[in-house]
Amino acid sequence: MMYSQLIFICVILIKSVIEASFLEKMKLQNQLLQTADESHPCLRDCIEGDSKICNFTFQVDMYTTMSVRCGDCPYNLTACSNPSCITGGGISRSVVNVNRRVPGPSINVCENDTVVVDVINNLKTDPLTIHWHGIHQINSPYMDGAPFVTQCPISPGNSFRYKFLAFPHGTHMWHGHVGFQESDGLFGSFVIRRNEPAHIKSLYDFDLPEHTMTVWHWYNETNEDILPKILHKNGSVFGYGFLINDKAAFKTFYKNNEQFSTPRAKFTVAKGNRYRFRVISNGAIYCPFQMSIDNHHMNVISSDTTAFEPVLAESLILNAGERFSFILEAKQTEGCYWIRFRGTGDCGPKKSSVHSEAYLCYEGFD
Repeated sequence: MMYSQLIFICVILIKSVIEASFLEKMKLQNQLLQTADESHPCLRDCIEGDSKICNFTFQVDMYTTMSVRCGDCPYNLTACSNPSCITGGGISRSVVNVNRRVPGPSINVCENDTVVVDVINNLKTDPLTIHWHGIHQINSPYMDGAPFVTQCPISPGNSFRYKFLAFPHGTHMWHGHVGFQESDGLFGSFVIRRNEPAHIKSLYDFDLPEHTMTVWHWYNETNEDILPKILHKNGSVFGYGFLINDKAAFKTFYKNNEQFSTPRAKFTVAKGNRYRFRVISNGAIYCPFQMSIDNHHMNVISSDTTAFEPVLAESLILNAGERFSFILEAKQTEGCYWIRFRGTGDCGPKKSSVHSEAYLCYEGFD
């Protein structure tokens, strides 16, 4: 009798611990959902000698695009912006994500800030690490995120604290470094600003976080479901589509004889101003893309971490992992213009003709 009672008590205690852990996890998740990148205290004007400790929390798990959190998206476009709604161009599939976002949180800091990121692995079976692409891990080699080289992977149910100096300045990215996690959603932008020298600062009026473009090559299934089948047969790799900041319109929905699609990314400018844009490329296959903006030129000023003499260009070509900064002068007739992304390589016209579009809109125009 006493033995049965003891088992019953143990079961109740275990159930209570699991419920408490679940509630604590949900509480943290809700807090992270309500935290906007633009409100982080480390996003600020950078002043020489003014450094901060910048804390971030990454909860990593598997989730689904076009989930119940998307409500009646795309029939109601407002619902497409619900917290935890990852639209994925209208295609429903599994994604590895941080804080129920793809791309994950954008890290915006100043050069020589100390970055502290607590990564919590809520995946069921897979380990993970995070690599800080473009960061020089001077005096912090064990923070580089290379599995079994600089650290043991973070096993499911465990966490790891990354702590390193934000250096050098430039447009970077963070991404997963185990399996296909990076190309299945585990990535985000990482921008390190500085008090720019006068010859660079004079080129633009605004450097806004909302003008960072993350272009992600996207399959309609997970990369793990698609690529091994092709590669093990020595087959030909092909592309599918591009998401710009998780937005695209791959699928057409129908209701009451009307057509609907998920929203495309939109970047807003005001006429007469000059804006610094940052563009980041991410993907698992050989899928470079050519980017252009209708009726606008791009004054390209830097690649990755290196500034150079401005180059006026009609288009840019980026491969996976590359980053560019360019200046756009908003001087055309007010309205909306296409930002075009055209695939080459395995995404080119000989294979899959991958393309996607976003909007450049002047204030007051949708």
